[in-house]
Amino acid sequence: MGDLRRDLQIECQLVSVTLNHLRQARAREEMTFVELAAVAAFMFNVYNGIENMLKRIFKHYGFALPESDAWHRDLLFAAHEHNIISHDLLQLLDEYRAFRHFFVHSYGVTLDARKMLPLAEKVEDVWRRFIEEVSSYLGISLSPENGNNNISVEATDE
Repeated sequence: MGDLRRDLQIECQLVSVTLNHLRQARAREEMTFVELAAVAAFMFNVYNGIENMLKRIFKHYGFALPESDAWHRDLLFAAHEHNIISHDLLQLLDEYRAFRHFFVHSYGVTLDARKMLPLAEKVEDVWRRFIEEVSSYLGISLSPENGNNNISVEATDE
């Protein structure tokens, strides 16, 4: 469990840093296209962190990872089936999964602030709830905000 806990805590740290940047972008007086694109990227990153954590949990417990074309959706449903996340959280996360799909497969110029900003407003609460449910499932304490905002991440050529 030590490696899993360490890996999950690293994801928590990265998401915490991302949420700090998201708060800064949302706090701007004027929400220009640049800020809107930043908010979208940060929300994508938070959801990506959630998926990374679920994949690590699945690997640790030997659960099969979905391999279908809809594996992002299937991962959430499988996490619910394994009682890692509740049905209510599944529904909330599915909104972010749908946003992730849009973000990856469209152009930034098509971002709609009226649709996106309500997701941005509640992403921190969804994140905290995810951490609570994962912590409960694993029987360990994960901090949704590690407090270490000085993470150094080196780029790789992978």
